[in-house]
Amino acid sequence: GYTPHQYLNRVRVARAGWLLRFTDRTVAQVARDVGFRQSSRFIQLYKAITGRTPGQERGYAGTRPSTPSRWSAWTQSRKPCRYNSPCSRLPALPSTSR
Repeated sequence: GYTPHQYLNRVRVARAGWLLRFTDRTVAQVARDVGFRQSSRFIQLYKAITGRTPGQERGYAGTRPSTPSRWSAWTQSRKPCRYNSPCSRLPALPSTSR
């Protein structure tokens, strides 16, 4: 099992992975949206959990797409997730049996 803090970090990283893959937000914006104050800590934790950096997850290293993704308008119309608020705009995470 995981401690509550480890579980929370894994949930944040999973949601961040979704945002990195399906939006054109910067890594710093994604880090803030999932509850990290420092993007450097987010990058460090993301790599420790997934084995990839956020830039590798996105499929390109640090550059933003030249045209907005089709998810851009949808995600920009929602309020960003904050530390203690629900992120109802994000899909539910797949359940894992442990």
